[in-house]
Amino acid sequence: MNLPPNTKPDSYWAAKKSLDSEDEKYAWASHDFNNFNNYPLEKYTAWLRSVKQFFAKDFTTVVPNGTLKGLDEYIGQIELYFNSFSNLHLDILDFFVKGDRLAVHYIMSGKNTGEFMGNPPTDKEFKMRSIEVFRFANGQLTDGFSMGDTIGFMQQLGMM
Repeated sequence: MNLPPNTKPDSYWAAKKSLDSEDEKYAWASHDFNNFNNYPLEKYTAWLRSVKQFFAKDFTTVVPNGTLKGLDEYIGQIELYFNSFSNLHLDILDFFVKGDRLAVHYIMSGKNTGEFMGNPPTDKEFKMRSIEVFRFANGQLTDGFSMGDTIGFMQQLGMM
């Protein structure tokens, strides 16, 4: 699936107070996914912090290895992947916003070139199919979950 190109600068989103319509949520999320694929880690995490008003103070998301509480822990998870894998990329398979939900189905790929969860780099490439679903309330992301083929991912890396 080709996402629409970013048509508004990062500063446009940083100045907004909330995401209220489905169209705004879709435009912001597609902007975010494009940034993930095109920005280096430092620029991407700076982008996320610049739009922190879109994350509720008690934002949580459940990931395969636990529950992340708050934007800082969410960014920490992203940093873990960027630091452990080179050429990290999301191929978006399906993406939609309906009411208070945002869902994205994607394949993440990359090459393990850094330590990952206590394991030394394997120099192996991986592809992992995942889905993430987030909920909005009052124009902010409040919670979400991420589910991926973690066993297949670890097997591809030779860690299982």
